[in-house]
Amino acid sequence: MIKKITMPDFIFAKSRVHKLIEQSYNIAYADAAKIAKERLDKSEDFRGGNLKELQPITRQVRRLRGRAGSRPLVDTGSLKNSIKLVKEKGRMGLTFNKYGMHQAKGFKTKNVFWATKKKKALINVKNKTIPARKWINPDNVA
Repeated sequence: MIKKITMPDFIFAKSRVHKLIEQSYNIAYADAAKIAKERLDKSEDFRGGNLKELQPITRQVRRLRGRAGSRPLVDTGSLKNSIKLVKEKGRMGLTFNKYGMHQAKGFKTKNVFWATKKKKALINVKNKTIPARKWINPDNVA
């Protein structure tokens, strides 16, 4: 007696693998955007530790601008709202406002600026070193 053996359909499986991988990336990057936003809400760095607290000058600037709040990287909501999942040319990743990367790496200021819209308070922040607030891992960003 001959037994019939059913073999898996490798051709069908191969065509499905590509689609499954793409779906997995979509889920992972959507979660990454959500997690990055949650980190900002919790004032956490990319490792789950606390972000560095605001410097007194930053608190002063916020008060002069009529905004309260002491959470780092959360002033107007612009950075958080800018975090998006992007897909282009077969690649996927997160995008966000440019200053988010400056904050993640740290930077040195260049100018003196007005702290209020009506130019009533001049704040000298020229050549100040702003410490890194690693809300994302700047070493993993292309």
